[in-house]
Amino acid sequence: MDGSLPTQLTANVSGNYQPRYSPDGSKILFTSNRTGKRELWYMALNGSGQKAIGLQSLLVGDPSWSPDGKSVVYTGCTLPPGQAFSKGVCNLFTISLDASAARQVTSGSFEDWNPDWGVSEIIFGSNRNHTSGLWLVNSNGSNLRQISSNSLDLSQVGSLFQLGGIHKRQRNLVY
Repeated sequence: MDGSLPTQLTANVSGNYQPRYSPDGSKILFTSNRTGKRELWYMALNGSGQKAIGLQSLLVGDPSWSPDGKSVVYTGCTLPPGQAFSKGVCNLFTISLDASAARQVTSGSFEDWNPDWGVSEIIFGSNRNHTSGLWLVNSNGSNLRQISSNSLDLSQVGSLFQLGGIHKRQRNLVY
């Protein structure tokens, strides 16, 4: 793929969303609802070898690679029966590509979103403390702390922190 022509990588009729290059550039992580609900998937750069990363019982989204490319952090949400998405609870989870190691990273009745796994910590947006802000946490769930003021406009968090794999280190962003 040299970028001269668009290349279709998925051929199913379902939605495939939120693609992310792996840190070494060899794989693409994405979400897909090809099984009837949105789940985490990955594939080779040419679209071959598409595999689900376990079967999560949560609504999943916002995937981001670990720095070593062996695990993923994502948002997992639950909705109360009959409630709108805005009434849901979303926490962060990690899972290895072979689904042998999974962990809930954050907990509580909050909405955590858009995680990005940096060199040493995971940064994410959240409405913890009943206001929007940026937070940091270790991948094992320890050392959770808010790093922004409560009045921060998070509309640009994705473009600021979802720089993707190798670019994080090239731009010397360390968090």
